[in-house]
Amino acid sequence: MPCGGIYAVASVSGHPCFYCHSSKVRCDHWCTEWDAPLHACCVIPFLETTEGRLVLDHGHEVVVEYSTNDVREFCKEQDFSCDPDSLLEDIRMSLRSVKQGADFEQLRDKFEALDRWLRNGGFLPEDWVRTVPPPLEDEFGG
Repeated sequence: MPCGGIYAVASVSGHPCFYCHSSKVRCDHWCTEWDAPLHACCVIPFLETTEGRLVLDHGHEVVVEYSTNDVREFCKEQDFSCDPDSLLEDIRMSLRSVKQGADFEQLRDKFEALDRWLRNGGFLPEDWVRTVPPPLEDEFGG
């Protein structure tokens, strides 16, 4: 791995997360710039800190992998900016009530929060996670 980047690792036990300082869930990313473990959900907020900005300022690669269920649950518990599953459900409920004349401003705010979460590297809501691979297309497009 190039010096300074952030990469997914199998797991780091015995060390708390460099960002949230929790060891409740094993960290699954490593920041080589600071020789420090991170949770997947802590990488984006970490990059907004002084230490995290150095990783970006030095042009290092950052690879975030949101694949483990325990990390997803931990991220939701910590409420790092957003719980995408709850927010998606709120948006869906708001859409049903907007049809009946409810407040459009609330719907816009919820949509913008989810959009910001996703654009900043947040994980997808569970309903949007593909559990079956898409069908393979043959050379003729079928």
